[in-house]
Amino acid sequence: MKVAVLGAGNAGFAFSGHLSLLGHQVTLFENEKFKESLEQVACSRTIKLTGQFKSKVDLYGVTTDMEEAVTRAEVIIIPVPAFAQDSMFNSYLKFAQKGQMVIFFPGNYAGLRFYKSLIEDGMSDRITIAESDTIPYAARKTQGNEVAILGIKNKLYFSVIPSKRTGENLKILNHIFNGLFLEAPNVLFTSLNNSNCIAHCPAAVLNVGWIETSRGKFSFFGEGMSPSVCRVIEDVDREQGNLGAFLGMRIIPEKEFYYEYYGIKKCKTLYETIQLSEIHKSTKAPASLEDRYVTEDVPYGLVPLSTLSRQYGLKTPTTDSIIHLANVLNEANYFETGITPLKLGIDGLSKNELLKYVNEGE
Repeated sequence: MKVAVLGAGNAGFAFSGHLSLLGHQVTLFENEKFKESLEQVACSRTIKLTGQFKSKVDLYGVTTDMEEAVTRAEVIIIPVPAFAQDSMFNSYLKFAQKGQMVIFFPGNYAGLRFYKSLIEDGMSDRITIAESDTIPYAARKTQGNEVAILGIKNKLYFSVIPSKRTGENLKILNHIFNGLFLEAPNVLFTSLNNSNCIAHCPAAVLNVGWIETSRGKFSFFGEGMSPSVCRVIEDVDREQGNLGAFLGMRIIPEKEFYYEYYGIKKCKTLYETIQLSEIHKSTKAPASLEDRYVTEDVPYGLVPLSTLSRQYGLKTPTTDSIIHLANVLNEANYFETGITPLKLGIDGLSKNELLKYVNEGE
């Protein structure tokens, strides 16, 4: 199939290389402002895969021209940080063609955010908006045109908004990825089921002294997630699970995430589970709290968890504490800048109204 990957970061390289290896026509796009990330791959139109794959693959196209990237593409993959999703999607929208499917990896409430704007622009029937709960890969760019794919998850969840259209589009996605994806109940599930904010935010905030002193020179998971830090993570995880349960969904607990997505042995505690993950032990801590583990995962993960819970009378004291500490540490106001029900267009909706909206689109 013809696939456009918008964004040439770690995930963008991994998607482009892996999907090319699977035989698809992939065009990799990056904004002109960041064209240096494409310099080597633009010259050769190849990506070298290391780690789980050892291969050099040819790309169909490499460009900083959005129109060139998305014209005639059947599927548009947007694997950029949440704070870059708006600008990337809006740039794409100028050249959107009827029938295209746009997938955000991970969602971070992109489905709700952009479906609202499509309705306002009268384009909700023109293109399909979808999201996954996470990205398939643990991957890092290692050189100019090289990416190490250290691991691939056993499964991911996928949903379209409205979810009544998920099934037909899931067939297309699984044709591309050889059956990797499962059908999620709706985009509330895919956004809530994203593990990033649950693990990253508490561990970053509670390790702030070590991060600032060492500039992140320790294993974030293997050393930073000590038994007591893991207990805080599990409490934030419980609060997220409570919101999911209220909405009629079972969000996968953090401890089970490592087993279900990576096949890591089931253990009694989250701490014991993390210690068994060789993939995660290689992840270095952030060099500061101005890292995406805080500046992305708090406003796009914890804030919507907190504010949406509050809308339905659910308490999130541990989540709120982490957000408050992140505000103090980074001299920010993530409750103000983060994703809220008002920004998602679901402010004041009852539970039944919300579920009807994400499932039926009205």
